[in-house]
Amino acid sequence: MKQLQLPKMSTDKLHVSAKPSQSISCCNHLQQNFTQKAPNLVWVSDITYIKAGGKWHYLCIVMDLYSRKVVSWHISGNADAELVITAFRKAYEKRNAPYGLMFHSDQGTQYTASTFRQLLDSLHVVQSFSKKGYPFDNACCECFFKYLKKEETNRKSYPSLKELQLSIFEYIEGYYKTALYPWHTYSQRSGGLILGAESFVCSWKILYFFVSTYLTIVQSITCLKYQTQDLRNASSKLMS
Repeated sequence: MKQLQLPKMSTDKLHVSAKPSQSISCCNHLQQNFTQKAPNLVWVSDITYIKAGGKWHYLCIVMDLYSRKVVSWHISGNADAELVITAFRKAYEKRNAPYGLMFHSDQGTQYTASTFRQLLDSLHVVQSFSKKGYPFDNACCECFFKYLKKEETNRKSYPSLKELQLSIFEYIEGYYKTALYPWHTYSQRSGGLILGAESFVCSWKILYFFVSTYLTIVQSITCLKYQTQDLRNASSKLMS
């Protein structure tokens, strides 16, 4: 890798000291029901750590289970309740304050903090928690972080926080929302995929575009073939 001047794969791990558990109610209302029938019914969230400039930074995402889209994300140098609150507020404002929402996460101190729980209560958001030490209850976020690190952050080294933020932005807002869902029509207003007649019309527009492009190319090739044949005929007559 040194000869090819390739950056080393990141293998650093963050060592987190155990904190005493809080005696609070942490009910699992989601029960691994990851398939939702409409947008803004269930959001899931999690936090991961990435090193930049020799310092650990923390990425929090909020994902809509209906479309598996990352609604919002936020990076901070502190893994505190403010990190989660900022990420949630971004998503809540982006989706125009949805009503009847469930918010699922693990039992991290950021999500069980009184300031965050009071915020959700004030907005009538039902909070749900994974079983302690059981990441399968939040599998969608865990899967997202797995591929984020595999395809993006573990392949790079970040000298500064700005470069890390740019990398995360390009992955989430660019690659993740386009390359992984190239045929999905996405509505920012509803926060989900466009279904029904609207989606049907959009699919036909895409199909029409490709068919018309293909026919145009075939027609151009045919015209060039005939023009070449005419030029050959004309040159043969001149030679004779």
